[in-house]
Amino acid sequence: MKFLTQIVCLMLPIVLFAQDEKKDEAVTTGESSKVKFGTLIQLWNTTNLKSKDKGNETFNTFRIRRAEIKFSGDISEKVAFTVMFDPAKLLANSSSKPDTNTSVDKAKTKQSDFAILQDVFITYHLSKQYKIDLQVGQFKYPLTYEGLQSSAKLNFIERAEAVRSFGDKRDIGLQISAKPNPFVEGALMIVQGNSQNKTDGNQQKDFAGRVIAKPMSGLSVGGSFYKGNNGNDGKTPQNRFGGEAAYVKDAITTYGELIFAKDGKVKPQKSQLGGYAAFLYKLNDQWQPGVRYEYASTNYETASKEVPKTRLTFGVNYFVEKNSKIQLNYIYGKFSKKNGDYAANMLAVNWQVYF
Repeated sequence: MKFLTQIVCLMLPIVLFAQDEKKDEAVTTGESSKVKFGTLIQLWNTTNLKSKDKGNETFNTFRIRRAEIKFSGDISEKVAFTVMFDPAKLLANSSSKPDTNTSVDKAKTKQSDFAILQDVFITYHLSKQYKIDLQVGQFKYPLTYEGLQSSAKLNFIERAEAVRSFGDKRDIGLQISAKPNPFVEGALMIVQGNSQNKTDGNQQKDFAGRVIAKPMSGLSVGGSFYKGNNGNDGKTPQNRFGGEAAYVKDAITTYGELIFAKDGKVKPQKSQLGGYAAFLYKLNDQWQPGVRYEYASTNYETASKEVPKTRLTFGVNYFVEKNSKIQLNYIYGKFSKKNGDYAANMLAVNWQVYF
């Protein structure tokens, strides 16, 4: 695996400079070289309405969920860059009240919840005709449908728990992607496998990939995988496989995923299953109600006795204008505990602007 990775990296300059171009063509510094600036601001208010769990009293809190700042641009027709960081991550660990499984924003505490530097990568446009790109750096690896959606364009306030647990993750590596025609696209990435903002702890490299087919207008179906080894010894298996389908056309938006996982660090070592299905309908240019159902067969990546089973989210999106919206979600979840089942209710509001 180490040898294969070295070969790919050594071949990179040859692939780049072997592209068809005029030998004397100079690098332009015109419109394409301008740096673009963007931001995403999300301000939350969450309220636990009622819970039978004695350790989870009713409370209300405001939170700065995201304050992303992004710089991107094309150095030339062949080379582009992206840098994105989120100062709000500094606040992720500053809560005076512990999070619970009822929390909409903390299905599982992730290392990325505390990392300011999110994306930093260089993109080489290898082929305009087939839209073949090579990315090197830190970014989300190609796993799950909802995990790769922009946080600014989420249909619900937070991604499904299965996606946050198994997908929606960044790492350092090298990815090649292609979209040869309107009906198919895909990506394959060599992943460092040690989470974001970290050097590798072993000599192994992981692999992630995703293929999407679009057989008709508005419909997409596909699958993704992650296969590798975790831990400092690089010998702890970590595998994910997912299937997805989405239909987005006119007023209708519906999509869902099933995600299977098997980790060597989970005892007993058995497959875990998570998934969700969502449906939204746009009444007009401003109002879009929706519902999402989530299911989990067992806990994610931990041996905890506290296991989420099902969660139902009712939501409504109000689009103030193109780049601003307000989201209201009501989340009802059932959880299994050592002392028996209990139910929890949460109301969440997201105020958002982005450009």
